Amino acid sequence: MDTPRSVYKVDKNSPGSDVAAETAAALAAASLVFRRCDPTYAKLLVRRAIRVFQFADKYRGAYSNGLKKYVCPFYCSYSGYEDELLWGAAWLHKATKNPAYLNYIQVNGQALGAAQFDNIFGWDNKHAGARILLSKAFLVQKVQSLHDYKDHADNFICSLIPGAPFSSTRYTPGGLLFKMNDSNMQYVTSTSFLLLTYAKYLTYARKIVNCGGTAVTPKRLRNIAKKQVDYLLGDNPLKMSYMVGYGPRYPQRIHHRELISAVDRCTPSKDPMLLGFQCNEFSIPQPQHSCGCHSWRARPT
Repeated sequence: MDTPRSVYKVDKNSPGSDVAAETAAALAAASLVFRRCDPTYAKLLVRRAIRVFQFADKYRGAYSNGLKKYVCPFYCSYSGYEDELLWGAAWLHKATKNPAYLNYIQVNGQALGAAQFDNIFGWDNKHAGARILLSKAFLVQKVQSLHDYKDHADNFICSLIPGAPFSSTRYTPGGLLFKMNDSNMQYVTSTSFLLLTYAKYLTYARKIVNCGGTAVTPKRLRNIAKKQVDYLLGDNPLKMSYMVGYGPRYPQRIHHRELISAVDRCTPSKDPMLLGFQCNEFSIPQPQHSCGCHSWRARPT
């Protein structure tokens, strides 16, 4: 691999609230994982999360504004940075139980898009994830001041239910959730995760979702998620698994940075954003085998 491995940064002069708040969320979430087995490390993660979030909130701006020529058009921050600020605050509230983060969410939630109708959860938009996470505080921890997030989460769920009055999600004839023409599978997996997570919270609280008179139970959410996962693993019209290495038939040539070093030589510009697009990367044998990864794109069957 002989393409540049450049490192970029965000700072107060070229802010990146989205990148910083996402980092804070990841650090806060990781602290929960290590809380029992390595409490010293968990505390370090929390301290770093707090500092990074303070930076994200104080110096506001999307990272792609300052790094546009390096990250756009593929990785521009199209959704802005507000969703990541809400996401980061939600995880810090969960990790620290500090009332300051609950107050931050209550004061800033609407301005940060808590009630916006966007039903995509992915690398660029964390609103749906934040709503589901904060609904847990209401459903499980009984934080009454966050009751609106149960409604926000319900609206997201209702947008996904086939046949529900407020459903706005398309499904392919074979039953695959279809969000975007490009890289659709990432939204299938992330949405399935949220469906299963919310089903768990609803089950604990003995609640359901009311979609315009249609009662949606936790069991139905689990069934929808299971159908999506089954589709990815081969229960689809093509009878092909979209996870590399799983089942008798799966993708053999994937567009992935670690797999296409063989096409470095046919990318004259050495631009990592163009790698593989300046020649037919799929016609060249891939020297690595990425067992366990799944294809982001599938024909809508």
